Amino acid sequence: MLREDTPPRKKKTENRSFRLDSSTLAGLEQEAERKKVSVNTLVSQILAHYVEVDRQWERLGLISVQSNTFKIIFDAVSEQGLLEAAAWGGANIPKAYVLSKWGALTVDNLMLFIKEKGLSGWYEYSEADQDQKVITLNHSMGMKWSEFLSIYLKLAFQTFGKTVETDFNEKAVAIKL
Repeated sequence: MLREDTPPRKKKTENRSFRLDSSTLAGLEQEAERKKVSVNTLVSQILAHYVEVDRQWERLGLISVQSNTFKIIFDAVSEQGLLEAAAWGGANIPKAYVLSKWGALTVDNLMLFIKEKGLSGWYEYSEADQDQKVITLNHSMGMKWSEFLSIYLKLAFQTFGKTVETDFNEKAVAIKL
């Protein structure tokens, strides 16, 4: 077991060669320079995100919408529509994703799903472990988004056999495990 102060071990890497068209390579070089990383690091990050997250969402029919546009649409949804979408989504989407990616409906796999949604721009994930584990999901999408996430994740945990408490405001959702 690693001590807390021990840096994580690097994953084993392999050399591969790929052919890219000039405009793709130029775009990668510009983005790598903007992020102050090597092109190799950037390509590794892009490919890892695709393998770990994006390909799973493609299978489930995810669409991408710019966050301000999404917020406008979301704010226009009725209270009843919000409740129905959160209830259906929470009871179905995490289960489908977890089965698709890990093949086992465990709370640990649900936690991995919740962390990955943070990587997809739903929120910023953090957790604290004092008397009780508390997950905090920070975002800038407003009160309806917080209400949606609260219902969605409560039902997701119920689907996985765990009851949780949630609390929220317009900027964050807290989930007490």
